Amino acid sequence: MEASSAERVSYRFPGPEFRPFPSFDFSCPVDWRPAEHPACVAAVKAPDDAGFTANVVITVDRLSSQLDLAAVAKMTFDAAIAAHVDLALEAEHVIVVSGQPALSRVQSFTDQATGTRLIQLQCLLFAPGGGEDTHDLLQLTGSSSAAAAEESLPLFRETIGSFRFSTAP
Repeated sequence: MEASSAERVSYRFPGPEFRPFPSFDFSCPVDWRPAEHPACVAAVKAPDDAGFTANVVITVDRLSSQLDLAAVAKMTFDAAIAAHVDLALEAEHVIVVSGQPALSRVQSFTDQATGTRLIQLQCLLFAPGGGEDTHDLLQLTGSSSAAAAEESLPLFRETIGSFRFSTAP
């Protein structure tokens, strides 16, 4: 049966039928600034320098509630290996962020465009709650040149450690 143009219903996102993505708060070094980055809900970056500019990006993906943290960790690592042939896993730990279990992973690879070795601290966690069939995965990823790892990794850990889910819209 075809619906006529008179038989329509309107929805709003977010709204009662479509829950919003989770709200959150975090802090970063005082000289870092907000930045726009494709597919991210939030990003901050260090002051520009002559090389790779350190940054932290946060993404949210609405995934099937059938996927748990271990499955998502494997999926994201497999995707990283496919994207970076020389990817090296430096460390991986289960931690707690904002009261939620999280996977913290340090990985390094060579940026093919510049030839620069990069290091990343990635944190994966699910937002509390969720829908009947889905839940929201947040990925917090700090990236810098590997040469700056001694300085940048502690800053990334502090930024991720400050992350809190909030109830504010």
